[in-house]
Amino acid sequence: MKISKQYVIREILGEHIIVPTGQEVIRFQGIIAVNETGAFLVRYLQEHDADEEELTQALCRDFEIDSGTARKDIEDFIESVHRQGVLLVEEKKK
Repeated sequence: MKISKQYVIREILGEHIIVPTGQEVIRFQGIIAVNETGAFLVRYLQEHDADEEELTQALCRDFEIDSGTARKDIEDFIESVHRQGVLLVEEKKK
């Protein structure tokens, strides 16, 4: 999974916002507000082609939370951003 290159994340007045760029602005016509966890996941997926297990490990490590909580947060995040076209889901290359 990766975040589409047509989206960037910005922090505006302490809020984390996913913003479309280029031609995607015409299609999406909005922004997505995410919490600190969502912002971490967006940044991670901008730099890594990761599966849910890798995301779980990264979230547990950086936020010092248990794997059950991390998995639930990741599932909610994936569902939301994938539905909105922000997340690209492909077979992970080995």
